[in-house]
Amino acid sequence: MGRMILGLLVGAALLGGCSETNDDITGSDLATVRGTVTLTGDWPTQGEIQVSLFSQWHAEMAVNVAPQGPPDYATEALTSATPAGQTHALAFEIPDITPGVYPSLVVGWRNGGQSGLDEPVLGLYGADFALNDTLPEAITLNDGDDLTLNFTGTLSRMPDLGVELQPGQLGGSVVFDNGWPTAYNGYFVVFMSSANPAAPSYPLAMEAVSASDPVFLLTLQFDTSVTGHLALYGHPYGASPADAFYGGYGWDWNAGSPALTPLTLSADQNGMGGLELSCRTGN
Repeated sequence: MGRMILGLLVGAALLGGCSETNDDITGSDLATVRGTVTLTGDWPTQGEIQVSLFSQWHAEMAVNVAPQGPPDYATEALTSATPAGQTHALAFEIPDITPGVYPSLVVGWRNGGQSGLDEPVLGLYGADFALNDTLPEAITLNDGDDLTLNFTGTLSRMPDLGVELQPGQLGGSVVFDNGWPTAYNGYFVVFMSSANPAAPSYPLAMEAVSASDPVFLLTLQFDTSVTGHLALYGHPYGASPADAFYGGYGWDWNAGSPALTPLTLSADQNGMGGLELSCRTGN
C-alpha cells in the first residue's frame, strides 16, 4: 500500500485527494480517528505496518489496488509490543482530518520504497477477510469528531520477504501523434501486470513524464522473472481509468482490437531500452 504509486502510486499512484484542505478550516473543525488494530501472525522482519485513511476506493478492483494511490491520511510506522508472539494489538491515532466521507480505513504493510514486492492490505475496517468479505465500511467524519474504531487484520497476507530480488530497468520515450494533452495535472508511465487499460493494477514501477521530458527509465526489482505492460495515464483520474489512458507499448489505436504488448524481465534479460509508447490525445 505504498505512498509512492504514482509517489506510485505520487508520487503510488493514481488518486485525487479531498477537495478541501486543512488550511481552509480551523483546528476545532478537524476530526480524529483512533483505536486499536489487532493483527495475527508473524510480525514482519522488515518494512512497516501503517494504518491509512483513503478518500477513494475502487470496490470493483482487487483489494491491494483498490486505493489506486497513496492515502489521504496515515500513521507513522506502528510497532508491536509482542513481536515474538502471534497477536499484536496496535494502538493508532490519525488527527487533523478534514471532515467528509472516507470509504476505507486500512491497515497495510509498506516495504519502505523497495519495488518488486507487493504491499498488501492486511485488514479493512468493516470487512472480515476470514469470511472473504473485502468490502470496507465507509466512515463519515463531522466537525470536531473524535471516533474510536477498532478492527482486525492478518499478517498471513504478507509477501515472502526471503526472496532474493533481481534489479531491472525499462527505458524509452512517450510519443504523441497529435500533441500532448492538458487535461490532467501530470502524466505517468506505469509498468503493471494488468493487460487491460481500463482496469490498471498496482504499478510495479512508474515515472512522471511531460512534453518537455518524454523520456523514462523505470527501475524495479523482481524474483525469477516479471511480466508486465507499459501504459501512460493522466493523474489524478477519478472513477474511470479508461478516460485517463493515453496509450502504451504495442498499443495500436488504428487496430480493430488494440492490445498492450507484454514485456518480460528475467535474470538473463533484466533490461530493455528504446521502448516507444504510442499515445494520442482524445482517446
